[in-house]
Amino acid sequence: MNGLLNQIERLYPVMVVLLAAGAVVFTGLVVERKNRYLVSWVSVGGCVLSFVTLVPTWFGMGDRPALSWLAGPEMLILGGAVAVDGLALSVSIVALIAGAFAALSGWQESEDSPLTAGEYHGLLLLAVAGMMLLGSAHDFATLLIGLEIMSISTYILTGSRRGSARGGEAALKYLVLGAFSTAFLLLGMAFLYGATGRMQLSAVALAPNDPRIHLALVGFGLLLAGVFFKVGAVPFHFWIPDVYEGAPTPV
Repeated sequence: MNGLLNQIERLYPVMVVLLAAGAVVFTGLVVERKNRYLVSWVSVGGCVLSFVTLVPTWFGMGDRPALSWLAGPEMLILGGAVAVDGLALSVSIVALIAGAFAALSGWQESEDSPLTAGEYHGLLLLAVAGMMLLGSAHDFATLLIGLEIMSISTYILTGSRRGSARGGEAALKYLVLGAFSTAFLLLGMAFLYGATGRMQLSAVALAPNDPRIHLALVGFGLLLAGVFFKVGAVPFHFWIPDVYEGAPTPV
């Protein structure tokens, strides 16, 4: 029981952001339009509180540097689905800082701007939670869940200016190509799982003379293509200019 509680404690930062996402949507419904700036500060407060819950993990990593990316996982929780290590902490800190700045960037907008609405800030915090989960993923299922929580939120955020034709076009293009890249990712994961019989990222390894190596290479190639789509790397970068120009600046 104590072991389970200890594992849940490691998930507090993500849980706090998810609770804050629900809180900002509720706040946006109950406050008057002239007080919508409060929604931004609730979002920032959620990011700050999540950062505070990261501190015990940061200082609880023993003698190793907290941001030692190349070291092995300090702790695997939830049956190896989530890793608690320097990379996970680094990604979480960057995501929280970016989320806080994005929330603050919209509070000076007009009262009727979608960037001051509770739904906008709720989606923003969901994207942050997805990024944090993505950074700590240690198996394919967690990787995909974190990636899609982040992606689906940003699809909607890209088109959050409802009166902008360019924003609507950008959101549609992002959605279609994002779904296309997710299909590549899923197919690559399926090939890798078929070749190795493992879901954990650290366990996907085969010897060069293994007869299943060709299946694994196909899976790795599909996985890499999906990742290149997601990050906008050459030659899968054609959607980047339209989406970046059509999305609101804070997004």
